[in-house]
Amino acid sequence: MKYRIHSSTKHMNVSFRQLKAFLAVADFGSFTKAAEAIGLSQSATSTTVRELEVELGLRLLDRTTRQVRLTDAGEKLAATGARLMGELEACLVEIRDIGEQRKGRVLVACVPSIATSLMPEWLLAAQSRLPHVQIGLRDDSAAEVCRRIGLGEIEFGVIGGAAEVPGLLCSALMTDPIHLVCQRTHRFAHKRALRWEDLSGEKMIMLASTSGSHDLIYQHLVHQKVNVDVVLELAQPSSVLRMVESGIGLALMPQLAVSLQHRPLLVDKPFSGTPLSRSIMAVRRPDRSLSPAASAFWELIHELTRERNAATSG
Repeated sequence: MKYRIHSSTKHMNVSFRQLKAFLAVADFGSFTKAAEAIGLSQSATSTTVRELEVELGLRLLDRTTRQVRLTDAGEKLAATGARLMGELEACLVEIRDIGEQRKGRVLVACVPSIATSLMPEWLLAAQSRLPHVQIGLRDDSAAEVCRRIGLGEIEFGVIGGAAEVPGLLCSALMTDPIHLVCQRTHRFAHKRALRWEDLSGEKMIMLASTSGSHDLIYQHLVHQKVNVDVVLELAQPSSVLRMVESGIGLALMPQLAVSLQHRPLLVDKPFSGTPLSRSIMAVRRPDRSLSPAASAFWELIHELTRERNAATSG
């Protein structure tokens, strides 16, 4: 490693190796002991220190057959150089640790349905597999997650929707089928095979346009030539489910967004015939590399979803 030092007269190229050799000699007061400490021969150590003196244009050490003494310039360099070398080595160790994914902090974001379904499993795995990586999480709409990535506020996010998001690099994780949610007393709850055309004329509660699956569902209804009566659009899946519980209408929602554990009045039904699924994607900026900590969590998420997909297909 070379350092180019600018002065009014010339450039000096001082190497890390030269400084290390000089500081060792200054510390031990002996070329022999210094050479042993830094893993060089005595002649190589002496030559390296001379190169530093030539580069600086002055003598740093007074050498005799019995002892080595620092000159005034050598005293000054030893005092300052030892501190700077310690700070540099500490900085390099920290950078190396980050590069080896030993520690670091990453801020990610995801849509609410991922935060309540997949993210807990991912964070738990990260605690054991990436113990020195600190993960900050934001849950928000797909549109807001993408906006924050574009502004550089977060390194990457996990959203659901169409297979591509303009301007972002999208990495598919899994698919999430769209289901119908209705009351258990509704006639659809007892149908064995629910078709898209069965929805014609029904009152529907939809996820708002900030949801990644909003356009996907509307486009599919148009493609299937199914006309529904949209009475409400809400941003939060929990709000949609509450309205269905109240009997205001039915809902079309991604399966991962349907949490019915504490909602005994509701049931979700898959569709037969032409299926519809949203893509669950990890998204990031294509022009910015992930930090080592973010890259480690990104790879872990992909590994866990591959395992999940294999178990599901099996």
